[in-house]
Amino acid sequence: MCVKNFFSLQGATEGPEGGRRDPGGTEAKGVLIEEISSTELPRKPSSPAYKMVTVWDANREWLKIMLRIELPHVSSASECDLSVSKDDIIIEVPEKYKLQLDLPERVDEETTTAVFNKTKRVLFISAPLAKPDSHSAQLLVPD
Repeated sequence: MCVKNFFSLQGATEGPEGGRRDPGGTEAKGVLIEEISSTELPRKPSSPAYKMVTVWDANREWLKIMLRIELPHVSSASECDLSVSKDDIIIEVPEKYKLQLDLPERVDEETTTAVFNKTKRVLFISAPLAKPDSHSAQLLVPD
């Protein structure tokens, strides 16, 4: 019934054997309903599971921050966009994941390393702590 109404709206008529005719008069054969692909909206990237660990030396001084980020839908490091600054880390995999982490301490972004394990589909990031800025460590005393 819905198909008949659809065809009548499109100007089609019934043929002699009960088939449909398009407005031009040719007999329609085969499938009455054509499937077309939908235009899906892009999925909002999800936040991947992660674990952040701080590593200390024997004197309880922080040495580095280590991150383990699980990316089960990623098969290669080339899919990942990684951005490291002194106070945050951002990982993006277009249409899959997005994670922005504020770091508890400033890190040295020049010596930060990242390794992607293809088998486990896990990204490991090691970010050494930044050395104290010599200018900010000085105490200025007026004369």
